[in-house]
Amino acid sequence: MKSKTIKTDASWETLLEEFRGFGGTAINIVQRHGDLGLGLFPADPTQPVELHLPQKLLVPADLVDLKQGNIIIKNDSAFPKGFSEWF
Repeated sequence: MKSKTIKTDASWETLLEEFRGFGGTAINIVQRHGDLGLGLFPADPTQPVELHLPQKLLVPADLVDLKQGNIIIKNDSAFPKGFSEWF
């Protein structure tokens, strides 16, 4: 079977690497535009996709705010170091 080369944006790959560094799992996933706009799709549709967000990375809505057009975490003390900047 010939393997496919999937071209992905470097910033997307950096985002995924950082996500994995916080304990998340993202395997065989790319971001691109689809029929409904920007979304997540399998990099290789013949392979399974694995996406897992650990409980410790779930941000309650009451801790999220919008400041000058940026989404921020109001109190990041319960999250891993650097997570609020990544978020």
